[in-house]
Amino acid sequence: MNIFIYFRELAAVIHYDQLIELRSFEHPDELLLSAPIKLREIKLEEYLSTGRIAAILYSNPNNPSWMCLTGDELRRLDLENVQVENGRVLFSGDETALARASINIRTGERLLIVLADFEAKTFEQLFQGVYRANLEDYIPKNGQFPVNGHCLNSTLMSVPDCQAIIKKAASKRLGEKYGLQWLPEDGVKYQLQFALMNDRCTLYLDTSGPGLHKRGYRAI
Repeated sequence: MNIFIYFRELAAVIHYDQLIELRSFEHPDELLLSAPIKLREIKLEEYLSTGRIAAILYSNPNNPSWMCLTGDELRRLDLENVQVENGRVLFSGDETALARASINIRTGERLLIVLADFEAKTFEQLFQGVYRANLEDYIPKNGQFPVNGHCLNSTLMSVPDCQAIIKKAASKRLGEKYGLQWLPEDGVKYQLQFALMNDRCTLYLDTSGPGLHKRGYRAI
C-alpha cells in the first residue's frame, strides 16, 4: 500500500506576496498580533530594536521544510520507502502502518492511499485509468464515493469535468464488480481525490476524514 501525506497551508501563512506578521508584547503576559505588514513597507531593524517583538512569522504554502520534517517523523516510526517529493511525502505499509502514521504525524494534513497513477491527456485516458483501479478493494457496494481534486499545468484543466469522468468510471467499475446497475451510495463515505498535474493523474482514497490538525477537536 502506497500512502501519500497531504499538506495544508499553514495557519501562519499570511499571503503569497511576502507578508509578515509582527507579534509584540504590550505586557509580559499578553501577546498581541498586529495587522499583516508588507516587508518592503517597514524598516525591520527599527521594529527589532524596540525589544517588543516576540517573533516574526513568514511561511510559504509549499514550504519544503515541513515535508522534510514529516519525512523524518515517518523514518522515526520505522515506516518503509519514505520518499520526500515536491508537495508530498510517500511511504509504504499495511493498515497498521497507516494507523501508526495517522496517530503520530504532527506536520501532515491528511493521509491518502494511492489507488492509481497514470497519464491523462484526454478524458478517455482519464476514464480508463480510473476504471482499471481496484476500487472494490476499498469501497463496498453501498459506499458513498464523492470526488474532489485539482488540475495544474495539464491539458485537462476543468475540475468539474474531471470529477464527472472519474465518478462515471468509478461507478462503472464498482457496478460491474458488484453486479449492480445502480449503486445506492447510502453507506459510509469513501472520499476519492485526484491530482492532475503535468498531464499525469494520481487517484487517492482519503483515510483521514477531518484533517489531522483537528485531532483533539473532533466530536466523539
